[in-house]
Amino acid sequence: NITFDRMTEEDLLAGIEGLVPPEKSDDY
Repeated sequence: NITFDRMTEEDLLAGIEGLVPPEKSDDY
C-alpha cells in the first residue's frame, strides 16, 4: 500500500475523485 507521505497531491486528488461520487466531489 502507498502511504500518504509518498503520494503526491495529484495522486491524492485522483484517489479522492475515484472514491468520492461526482455529486460529493464538488465539496472539495
